[in-house]
Amino acid sequence: TKKEEATEILNKLVKEEYAAIFVTEEIACQIFEEIEKLQKTSFVSLTIIPSKLEKKYLGLKILRKNIEKAIGTDILFRKEVE
Repeated sequence: TKKEEATEILNKLVKEEYAAIFVTEEIACQIFEEIEKLQKTSFVSLTIIPSKLEKKYLGLKILRKNIEKAIGTDILFRKEVE
């Protein structure tokens, strides 16, 4: 499936020590658990880019979550990103 193929490719890129990986929101939504795991276990810079099909703002949600985790509060967004 598309999800399994994307997970396989992502893991291969991490194993080959790519420093930066770009993933569309469409794919990122399908392999979100794998992305979260990689962010905790590797130094790869994984960036989620908007998809032409529909905008889910997944990249912004992850950025917001990481900032809140790092400093304990939301300093970037005054309102909820949906």
